[in-house]
Amino acid sequence: HWKRKCRCRTNALFDILQETEGDLAADRIREAARSYTVEQGTTATGYGVKFDENNQNVRCAPFVTQWRDGELVTVFPEEAAVAEPMLPPAGG
Repeated sequence: HWKRKCRCRTNALFDILQETEGDLAADRIREAARSYTVEQGTTATGYGVKFDENNQNVRCAPFVTQWRDGELVTVFPEEAAVAEPMLPPAGG
């Protein structure tokens, strides 16, 4: 359980390493990571952090973005998309 709340939600790795107090042993890192949580919607990307028994972040979701007229837009997943995905033209 964390004694402090991290100020910058994008530095999960640094927060986890700080919790190990410099110990880089895999079991210490794994233990610290599994106890580390960040609520969904509180990071710059919108997802959170919570590692499961397989060491996967279950509060993370992939987003696919594409450049359109000089602007980066989300095209997947559907619930986050602001535009339809476009495939590049055949042959280049």
